Amino acid sequence: MPESTGVKGRAAIQEAKAEFERGVEALGQARSIEDAARASKLIEAAADAGYAPASERCAIIECMGIGRPINWSRALDRLAQAAAQGSDQSARQLLSLGGPDS
Repeated sequence: MPESTGVKGRAAIQEAKAEFERGVEALGQARSIEDAARASKLIEAAADAGYAPASERCAIIECMGIGRPINWSRALDRLAQAAAQGSDQSARQLLSLGGPDS
C-alpha cells in the first residue's frame, strides 16, 4: 500500500489541507506584499506536501504575481504538479493549453 493511502499519508494530507486553509485565510487578510508572500509560503508548503488544491492555487499565485513577480513557467509547473497529485481539472487545463495538436 503506498504511503499516501496509509494512515500516515492521510494524516499528512490532512495536515497539508489545514496549512492550505491557513494560507488562504492569511492571503485574504494580507495588507502588504510581505503579508501576501508569507501567506503564499503556507500554500506552497501544502502543495509540496502533496495537496493538489494547494498546487492549483500556487499556479494562480505565480501567474498573477501575488507577493512575487509573475512567472508563467512556474505557474505551468505548479499546474502540472497538481495534475500529478490527482487533479483532473488541472490535467484538463494542461491539455487545453497544449493546443489542438496535443
